[in-house]
Amino acid sequence: MTDILPSEECLELITLLTVSDHVFSLYSERRVPDNQNLGYVSRTSGILPVEIKVSSLFFWDVLRKNSGCEQSVLQNIETGIKPMKRTRKTKPSHAKDLDEDCISLEFSLHQSLELLHSSKENSTTGAILWRVSPFFAEWVLTPGTVFYPLFTRLRHETEQLRIIEIGAGVGGVLTCALSLPFFASTSDSKCSGGLYVATDQLHILPFLRKNIAYNMHVSQEAIAQALPDHRRAEKAPSYTSLTIAKQETKESPHPIDRRTKQKSKSPSIGSRKNSDREVAAATAQIEVLELDWERAKQDIKYVKDTLSVQDFDIVIACDTIYNDFLITPFVNTLSLLASDRTHILVGVQMRAHDVLEAFLKEVFKVGGLQVWYVKAEYLSRNLRDGFAIYYLRKSSD
Repeated sequence: MTDILPSEECLELITLLTVSDHVFSLYSERRVPDNQNLGYVSRTSGILPVEIKVSSLFFWDVLRKNSGCEQSVLQNIETGIKPMKRTRKTKPSHAKDLDEDCISLEFSLHQSLELLHSSKENSTTGAILWRVSPFFAEWVLTPGTVFYPLFTRLRHETEQLRIIEIGAGVGGVLTCALSLPFFASTSDSKCSGGLYVATDQLHILPFLRKNIAYNMHVSQEAIAQALPDHRRAEKAPSYTSLTIAKQETKESPHPIDRRTKQKSKSPSIGSRKNSDREVAAATAQIEVLELDWERAKQDIKYVKDTLSVQDFDIVIACDTIYNDFLITPFVNTLSLLASDRTHILVGVQMRAHDVLEAFLKEVFKVGGLQVWYVKAEYLSRNLRDGFAIYYLRKSSD
């Protein structure tokens, strides 16, 4: 995939010598809300409604690129917005917040309160949803923002955008939301859709698979309803998977068992039962696999071998920096995933400044990576209050 770099004006390069000054300035200049708490959305709701607002300009843009749709014929989506006018102009700012014309994606996430309070598992933070994930999804899917081109640009027809998320947790919010551009592709498109791999520790995966299977139809239907009638009849947005059960039930899914290496009985599956024609035309592949940072080398090899991929275009990690003990394996995982083509995006909630500083210093200790900070003026309003975004690339040295 042809490399596209974000604008340098949006980024601040961080070096080992400037880490301490950067962290001091960040916490001095950026407002951390008094009511921020630890950053969870809810610790008491077993079923959590989550709304992600996506600019209507996003739907026009990706369908124009991938489906040949005229802007004036884009259909009304559930929120009741009017069809976009061809003469509408986009705002020039990279920091655009969502305008009034937006489409609400309403997900229903199952959190695991039992796992959250479990004494049997070493890691329970992934059992609930953390605030940065919905904010991050809304931001990167807003046209004109820093990394929007990475997720939505027109690619060569033989190339597939490959995204891996580490530390995904149980929610699957990013998986469902960031798959939207994949569903906009059509059989005659110059874009071949994409692969999204959500990863976490083994005990998290059943909940993650369940939430993705249950909620992916929200994104599929949002794209379907934006398509003109003749396009909608030709192809309903669909996805395939080796690791997610096809039916929307509360039963345990049937993933690939890494111990027996036996695949699911239904290798081509979507959040709803797909016809053979829909499966053949699927433009998204969604997978859930184990990646434990403390076994990163062997788990990354397993993921790549299972999916027959050599590397990933985008690595995403949201709210994964909160524990000193995990910093070294986390950074090592990023380093192992980084290739010359890989863009790494790390969303951070501003809690303890010393933990963030330790993370940035570890990047230079491990070596092989460069790191930039996304300037506050290029973030959304939600992200500017208590969050930071870092961008990492493999060093050219």
